[in-house]
Amino acid sequence: MKFKIVYLMSVFMLVMAGCGNSEKQNQYVEQTGQTDRDTSIQVNNNMQELTDTADRVFFKGAAIANIFETELSSRILIVTESEEVKKYARQILSDQVSAGKDLSMLAKKNGVDLPTLLPDEKIGMVKNIDIYNQEGKNAYYAKRMVEHYVSLIDLFNKISTSQDSQTKQFAAKSLVMLKSHLIMSEKLQQDMTSHKRNQGDDPLQISDKYNMKPNGDPDKKNL
Repeated sequence: MKFKIVYLMSVFMLVMAGCGNSEKQNQYVEQTGQTDRDTSIQVNNNMQELTDTADRVFFKGAAIANIFETELSSRILIVTESEEVKKYARQILSDQVSAGKDLSMLAKKNGVDLPTLLPDEKIGMVKNIDIYNQEGKNAYYAKRMVEHYVSLIDLFNKISTSQDSQTKQFAAKSLVMLKSHLIMSEKLQQDMTSHKRNQGDDPLQISDKYNMKPNGDPDKKNL
């Protein structure tokens, strides 16, 4: 008889403890509107939102870079007399056709609207090419392209942690081409400036003997 009483009391205490936990859980839900499962979902959603934001920054940065090198390379083809520069610029434009299409398709899949216009700073960089004389134009173009690809490679390296497998694959594939373009750009820069060494601290090593246009030196903050 005593055993039955003890057993029943034990069962009663377990039931009450369970009810207490359930009541606390209900109070938490009422106060926060979240269950443990809801909290887990919210954390996952926040992580996904951060990833999506990083991907959107990448897509827009890559699109602007694509427009910039297209505009700058198209401009140098009009104003340069150097066959070496023309060959390089044509190669860049040709490679960008395929890369641009891949970027657009991937951005569309991810619901990202790509920019179609350059920011004012980039527009200024393209226009600055006209400030220089013939040799200065070639040196300016080569310098800009080296800086461009160094920055672009950094952008593509950062997106290597994307949660989207197709974005990661696109970045990995593009990096091969970008690194090749950087090597080409560095060689072009060396060829375009090698005969202008020891000419002071001119940012592009272009002295007055190359007949800089009368509107003077370009704004050095854009160099």
